[in-house]
Amino acid sequence: MKFKRVIGVIGDTHVGSAFAVFPPDYTTERGNRININQGQEKIYEHWLKCTKELDKWNTDTIILIGDLIQGLHWKRAGMFNILPELQEQGRASEILLGPVCKNREVLGVSGTRYHDARDIALEKGVIEAVGGKYYGYVINGDIRKTKRSANIMHGASGAVVYRETSASREMLFFKEAQALQKLFECDLLLRAHNHFYLHIHRNRFHYVINPCWQALVPDDYTMMNYAKWQPDIGMTIITIDSDDRINPMHFLMEEQVHVTDYVRQI
Repeated sequence: MKFKRVIGVIGDTHVGSAFAVFPPDYTTERGNRININQGQEKIYEHWLKCTKELDKWNTDTIILIGDLIQGLHWKRAGMFNILPELQEQGRASEILLGPVCKNREVLGVSGTRYHDARDIALEKGVIEAVGGKYYGYVINGDIRKTKRSANIMHGASGAVVYRETSASREMLFFKEAQALQKLFECDLLLRAHNHFYLHIHRNRFHYVINPCWQALVPDDYTMMNYAKWQPDIGMTIITIDSDDRINPMHFLMEEQVHVTDYVRQI
């Protein structure tokens, strides 16, 4: 099968969090070496596997879909952060993403403001540092060499119970806006944020939520439904074949990582 385009989607890396992927043996500008925990080691092993998959599939483009750094986590006074400075989180993110983005076209959007600097767009600097083009909050675009188009953003909404509910709702409103000629004809809605993988395919319309690179962070929010918020860790590769068919594929960790909520003898 020949592909017109092969696009890798990476987001919610949350670099700087003790629960997220992080480049091993990172040394700060002051010379302090940052060690990663066993959960992060497993996540990084999967990261290396995914970089090989990007090469295997001859990926031509990388989409960085937000929440690349953890931010200051100011609501909890920096709790669970292994890097307290935003500039260090940005630098570590560049080290992690640089090899993945090298010799590929890179497009990026912002994540949630909570996981960025409060006065500057630090993610913009990360995206541009790895050779990418920053598009703010949303990308609307025709996919070159194909007859397909996409709407790309980090996303923010979620369903109270059923994960498919919010996705189907957004698909419905998008089609309504198209019918009212407020939006362009679109074949793919690409989102992130919710830390799980989802693909809904209707006739000529795809909705994809990209997975994350962060293990479950135990807090007041996730403990309201512990089972529901177990994340999918990994990435998505989207191929568009010679007949312009869109095929999203997930590359997820088979083993669920638990950093502080691991099983003990009691």
